[in-house]
Amino acid sequence: VLTRAGFAEPELKVLRGIISSLDRFSPAMPRGDGSPADDPRRLPAAAARAAKATDKDQA
Repeated sequence: VLTRAGFAEPELKVLRGIISSLDRFSPAMPRGDGSPADDPRRLPAAAARAAKATDKDQA
């Protein structure tokens, strides 16, 4: 399917949704296990820097 040249718009939307969900959900954090907003990979840059600084202070 992915080698076909002429994808229709609805097919592209489905593929984007699948790829997006693969990026968001993993075996470590499966779908239904909290909000994607709880995922530390999705923290805003300032919050990620603050969390990293806190981790260094505790170590």
